[in-house]
Amino acid sequence: MQYSTNSDEALRFTIRSQPTLSGQYRQAVLQIRDRLQALENFKFSAAKAEQTLSIARIRREQHRLKKPTGAVEFGTIEIWQAELNLLDIEIQQKTAELKQGFDLVDDAEREVEVCRREIERINIEANTDFAEMESSDFQVLMADDFRDRKSRAIASQLIAGSPTAIEMLIELPEGDRPDYLRRVSGLIKEVDSVRMALASINNAGNGAEEIRSINNGAA
Repeated sequence: MQYSTNSDEALRFTIRSQPTLSGQYRQAVLQIRDRLQALENFKFSAAKAEQTLSIARIRREQHRLKKPTGAVEFGTIEIWQAELNLLDIEIQQKTAELKQGFDLVDDAEREVEVCRREIERINIEANTDFAEMESSDFQVLMADDFRDRKSRAIASQLIAGSPTAIEMLIELPEGDRPDYLRRVSGLIKEVDSVRMALASINNAGNGAEEIRSINNGAA
């Protein structure tokens, strides 16, 4: 079983990268379910591994007690020792795997705690408890979240000048198109506002540089 080893910051970024609070809540819940399922799976894996270790230790002891004595054929002792060594290696390998699993349990539990704190933040910002919400109401929010993400994708393609954006708009159901166009238009306006602000900052910086050059020349 593979366990995630995300840092707290990377996990928070994964959750907060969702554009809406409902989407962030869903992402956090999915992360928790994934980690709890991993922990549950490991519990059974660990139990099996411990039983395998017990069997391997018994077999090793049985093999040790069967050490050839007296006059034996050439290589008999060497074979016996090699088989004993193999049993030792198997025990060491299983022990190391089990230890690694227990180490990763702490990591999974940490991620669950990070997600729970994120859910608390989301509920506070949304001023609602998503866990108490009716499933039908939450599905409405998730449908809106999906439209938000799709609109962002279309806007990104339009800004990049990609013809894919037109294809994406044409493929939309006719009844949904006005809502998507409104969302996409709003997103593009936001980008244009940022561009204008950056241009103003850049122009102001160039103007200040010109003034400094004039003053230095006059000096």
